[in-house]
Amino acid sequence: PNRKEAIAIGWYDENCMLRYSNRSIYGVMETEPSRYYWNINNISSSDLDGFNQELRKLLDSIRSEAAAGGSLRKFAFGNTSGPTFQTIFALAQCTPDISKQSCSDCLVGAFGDIPNCCDGKEGGRVYRPSCYFRFEVYRIIDPTTVKQLPSPPPIHSPPPSTNTTNISQGTYEQRICMYTPLHT
Repeated sequence: PNRKEAIAIGWYDENCMLRYSNRSIYGVMETEPSRYYWNINNISSSDLDGFNQELRKLLDSIRSEAAAGGSLRKFAFGNTSGPTFQTIFALAQCTPDISKQSCSDCLVGAFGDIPNCCDGKEGGRVYRPSCYFRFEVYRIIDPTTVKQLPSPPPIHSPPPSTNTTNISQGTYEQRICMYTPLHT
């Protein structure tokens, strides 16, 4: 109560983020605070280079797809074959209020945390206020639980307005829940 600014971020059940602040956070890409977690199992040293190469390709692909999402959802998932026929699964998401470029930048930065969190591991995840990604060697999402978004309504020119709305102040809440993980 004695603070002029407060930001709280909660990442729940690995699939939902709640973020609130007493300042405008809408449309603002933020990278801190960040958290990361890793799978305790290691990739064999003989497979590590091939695993990392395929993981990078997969993450780049889902980054592009998530960033290209619209104002309702910036989310993507996929999988690829790793070395020794091992499948790598990954997902990425950004808060839908940020721009395509900001989403891409946020995820590139989060991917850059791999050496700090999960290099050589079978899985890992990085949470940031504006984006999140996860990868594992087991299925982490049931594609049938991802709801299709409705088609956007046709764009009509709004009538001229004499009223203006100031959204640069106040409390905002973002709750992004998009899938149900198979494992916790």
